[in-house]
Amino acid sequence: GYKAIIDLRIQQNYIPKEQDILKHHMKNIKLTENEKRAILDEVEKLNNDDLKKSLIDLGENITKEVK
Repeated sequence: GYKAIIDLRIQQNYIPKEQDILKHHMKNIKLTENEKRAILDEVEKLNNDDLKKSLIDLGENITKEVK
């Protein structure tokens, strides 16, 4: 038969997932002092330090995503 294709090569490259790109981008976003203060004000009355830290981290990540 007729041979239209003489050679076929497969080339693989890493394509980052959208989530990886977003995480990298979010690390570069800096919160303003007002944003940091607002987050700290929300959790200052909590007695549980682990919960307080978790809520601060959550608030920072949410604030970064909104920007």
